[in-house]
Amino acid sequence: MSDTQSYALDVADRPDVLPRVVSTVRRRGGEIVALSYACGDRHRPGALQLTVRAERSLAPWLEGLVDVRAVREAA
Repeated sequence: MSDTQSYALDVADRPDVLPRVVSTVRRRGGEIVALSYACGDRHRPGALQLTVRAERSLAPWLEGLVDVRAVREAA
């Protein structure tokens, strides 16, 4: 049975960061339930809120992605 997990990511203001996160979730067997993205600018990083169904935590995989600055597991 899969668990629902929520993550808050700080990401670089780069055009390929969103598809990179989505494809990583899918490759690791996760199902995206909800996604919210706000691009950053020179004053603040981009923000990505992500809720997935997955067998295990995807945080280690997300933290290792290029242009992902921080990953926090949300309650």
